[in-house]
Amino acid sequence: MAYEQKNNGGVLFKNTYKKTDAQPDYTGDAMFNGVKGRISSWIKEGAKGKFLSIAFTPESEMPNRDAPTPRKPAPTLELDEIDDEIPF
Repeated sequence: MAYEQKNNGGVLFKNTYKKTDAQPDYTGDAMFNGVKGRISSWIKEGAKGKFLSIAFTPESEMPNRDAPTPRKPAPTLELDEIDDEIPF
């Protein structure tokens, strides 16, 4: 049975791909007030001990990972910039 996201809840999983401190320690999916999105959590150290800092990003604000990355067009040469001399 597939997991069905319930409203005003979410799931977090350990981020096994974390390479820098800026990346979250835990990530997952959530739905708040009917808005689906991604939750991220960092383990932090405070005056009273360790705590979790959490961020929610709605799907509408997330980059589309399926969309191809736009590339810069190759530079074009004008005809008068082409060297017609053959070096041999």
